[in-house]
Amino acid sequence: MYIKFNRIHFRSHALFPLSISMGCVLSAFSLLGMVSGYYGGEGFTPADFLVYGVFFFLGVLLILLSFRLPDAMAKSVARTMRGRMGQPQTIRFFPGEYVEYTPRGEEHTSYTLLYRVVETDRMFLLYQSKVQANIVLKACLTRGTPEGLTAFLRGACRAPYKRIYM
Repeated sequence: MYIKFNRIHFRSHALFPLSISMGCVLSAFSLLGMVSGYYGGEGFTPADFLVYGVFFFLGVLLILLSFRLPDAMAKSVARTMRGRMGQPQTIRFFPGEYVEYTPRGEEHTSYTLLYRVVETDRMFLLYQSKVQANIVLKACLTRGTPEGLTAFLRGACRAPYKRIYM
């Protein structure tokens, strides 16, 4: 679940398309420079090919890291959450706030304090800051429907609401 959360988080902040496009542009221009240097030939030294090769490698590395970064972030979250993962958690929605009940106690969060709300096909992410969110799985709703919760959150929250199709 944390890997899925980090993928959604990475994509919802527009980092994924940005890093992919930057990697593609960097790789394409360096490859173009190497090909034109090879066929043009005049004034190109092995050091020029080395520079273009390094930039090509960096572009490919940026593309690969874009796919691996959410997994690494999820492993980091799992390490810091050790001992708290798998604990029972209940979130109840009220008109002015939602309350999270855990074995450690209860936490009240006003809808006005939410940073943003992100919805996917399987879950809601209620962001309290840029990096902290409560995860509400749609399959675990015991009262109401996901559509009803969507309508309620859109009406109750002033935070930006984003729908991501995955």
